[in-house]
Amino acid sequence: MCTTELATVAKLDGEFKNRGVKVACISCDPVDSHVGWSKDVVAYCGLPDGQALPFPIFADPSREIAMQLGMLDAVSKDAAGLPNTCRAVFVVGPDRKLKLSILYPATTGRNFREVLRAVDSLKLTATSRLATPGNWKAGQECVVAPSVSTSDAYKMFPLGVRVVTLPSALPYLRFTPDPRSVEEQTTGKKPNLSAEEWAAADAELLKDDAFKALHKKYMQPCSEASLARAVAALEGAKHTVKVFETSQEAVEYLGSLLTDKIAVSNATSTTLEQIGFIAYLKSQDSRIINYKGRAAKAAAEGDMARHAELIKQGASADIFFSGVGAIAETGEIVAGDLSGTRISGWLAAKQLVLVSGTNKIVKDADEAKKRLSEYQLKVESARSRVVYGVPASALLNNVQINAANPFGSRTTVVLIKESLGF
Repeated sequence: MCTTELATVAKLDGEFKNRGVKVACISCDPVDSHVGWSKDVVAYCGLPDGQALPFPIFADPSREIAMQLGMLDAVSKDAAGLPNTCRAVFVVGPDRKLKLSILYPATTGRNFREVLRAVDSLKLTATSRLATPGNWKAGQECVVAPSVSTSDAYKMFPLGVRVVTLPSALPYLRFTPDPRSVEEQTTGKKPNLSAEEWAAADAELLKDDAFKALHKKYMQPCSEASLARAVAALEGAKHTVKVFETSQEAVEYLGSLLTDKIAVSNATSTTLEQIGFIAYLKSQDSRIINYKGRAAKAAAEGDMARHAELIKQGASADIFFSGVGAIAETGEIVAGDLSGTRISGWLAAKQLVLVSGTNKIVKDADEAKKRLSEYQLKVESARSRVVYGVPASALLNNVQINAANPFGSRTTVVLIKESLGF
């Protein structure tokens, strides 16, 4: 059991380091046994023979530390009759205070993906007036803290606030996009901006009453009637349409498309990042061909020629995942970009999977183009000022899909009843 757990932690070492987390292990075995045991762990997790584990293991054969931390199992005992330790996890903050503890019985292995998820929540909520809902993953919607009034929430979280109507009629359940949800670019800069950084980066937008009106209009999920019209039009145009209540359901569906050895790529997409699908794609790298992930790695290594080649190959992948600019109730789908990497995938991939919150559904094709040019471009420019240090972005490439290919539909539209992207 412990061998499999420590091997899992070793494999996730990079993810812990990316979050600024230092890992340490406490074992009730003596130091000399750790020397041999660690070789088993190294072999099990596939590290090169002779390589040390990326974290220390502290010996506690007397169980003194385990007793102080409340880690002893009252039922399970070893051959000598001493109580075994529970499988415990403790997360300690920079202030040296306990932030989270989880105790598993000795017979149940720990889920370290869940530990990473909890760390993401702890880091986010430590510096913002947000909480994270059940089954939340980094990039998904957060809950505004009850201590924040709804009027203050709209000022504090300029990416939008979604108030859920409940039978109690109390407006306490307010959702807002994860303020850190923009995907990290291949430049190595991290555009995971807080709400305050978004506001500072583009304060002039929030001072513009006309933009505020557009923001309110385009970031609210559409009505059920509007959604029904859009679905009917898209299906009438021979697209495959999937509608989900939550991001989690959508990610489960998207994950079901990833068969072993399938070649995939994706456009840079706040929506895909928010719902947690980009993180999921990265977790599947061992069994799929992820051109976008490989391109990012090549760029990080300074090999821009290989980066460009991988992006080109990704455009004709088995599946290309992307967000959208807008979807019209009349069935048109529009998007635009600066470099052409999004548009190329829309046109060349074997299968195109477009993912959108229902906030991007608009009345008609003209309104879809207006959302793209008058709203989305302004927000993308604000992001670009922070991410790339450039004055603004530009819509150099535009695409509009009016109907599916008459010789066989290759487009699936995934609609999520949430406010996603921008």
